[in-house]
Amino acid sequence: PLSRRPGFSKTSLAASLAEAGIDYVHLKALGTPKRGRDAAKKGDVATLEAVYADQLELPEAQAQAAQMLALAAEKPSALLC
Repeated sequence: PLSRRPGFSKTSLAASLAEAGIDYVHLKALGTPKRGRDAAKKGDVATLEAVYADQLELPEAQAQAAQMLALAAEKPSALLC
């Protein structure tokens, strides 16, 4: 949702996509937790994968994954993040 690159934070990205007729849905629970992002910055792929696998097992991540699949089925032009 946040980016140091101009135009890529969720608010400005969503606005730009809307102009192109593309919906943006932020699914926070499907993101990588800080520990995983820190591991990625260090090149520690094994830790990143383990942290993200744990994240995907959480009930809120499961619910948002189901939401993502439902959105993709009903609205193929949606951009899901």
